[in-house]
Amino acid sequence: MRPTISVLAVQQKGDAMSAVTETSNCGQTSQAIRERLARRREFLLSDIRAHLREALHVTEESDPGTGDLERATEAAHEEELALNIADVERDSDELSAIKSALDALQAGTYGLCLDCGEAIGARRLSLNPAATRCLACASEREHMAAAASRRR
Repeated sequence: MRPTISVLAVQQKGDAMSAVTETSNCGQTSQAIRERLARRREFLLSDIRAHLREALHVTEESDPGTGDLERATEAAHEEELALNIADVERDSDELSAIKSALDALQAGTYGLCLDCGEAIGARRLSLNPAATRCLACASEREHMAAAASRRR
């Protein structure tokens, strides 16, 4: 049985169904969701700028020497640089998810799983308004990725 989708007001037009986003599963309006996603986007952009500044600072400080202390310092700088790059990549992935959520709001498909088309749970959307998959499909995807990783 398909769960009730409160994220959509569904109107029957002959055999075709059209969906119009009105409120999310967690009771927020489309505008409130847009604002929440926009605030998160601004935070992430600020975080990326900070990580890039730090990476630049670390790179400028690097001065490869020949002694043990210089090599240890250089290794620490390389590790810090790698962490900054990883943080930027994570934030960039989240920015991409936010863009997808905003596009889904615009298209009237926000709150529907990309894989199965079922409603994404209200709690999941409340915790992560940029979620694009229901819990079952997200879990399956993670299991498949983990299995593929083990095969390498």
